[in-house]
Amino acid sequence: MIDIIFYFGQEIMIVRIEGKRMMFSHTGVTGSFSPLGRLRLNKNGVIREFPDLINEEDWQKIAIERMDEHLSKMKSENEVCEYAQSELKKYGYVPKMIKKDGFRPMMLSK
Repeated sequence: MIDIIFYFGQEIMIVRIEGKRMMFSHTGVTGSFSPLGRLRLNKNGVIREFPDLINEEDWQKIAIERMDEHLSKMKSENEVCEYAQSELKKYGYVPKMIKKDGFRPMMLSK
C-alpha cells in the first residue's frame, strides 16, 4: 500500500494505491477513501482526455471504466504511483509526501 499526499492550494488530498486500485481522500471531509467510481468528474476534463465522449450520455461511467482498464495494465504499485503523480501534477497538485507499506511518510523533493 502506498499513500501519496498532494497539496492543491490550501487543500490536502491523499491518493491511496492498493495493488492496482487507486482511492482518494480529502482531509477534513470524512477521512474515508473513495474509489474511482465514486468521484465526481468534470465533463470538460473528461472530454479533454477522451474527446470521443463528447456526445455520450454515460460519459462519466465510460471514463471510469477506461481508467480502471488503464490501471489494470500496469505492472506494480510503484508504476501506478508514478502515473498518479505525473497525471495530478499536470492539474496543479503538488506531491509533498509518500508513505509506503505503513512506514513513516517521506518528503518528496521538488
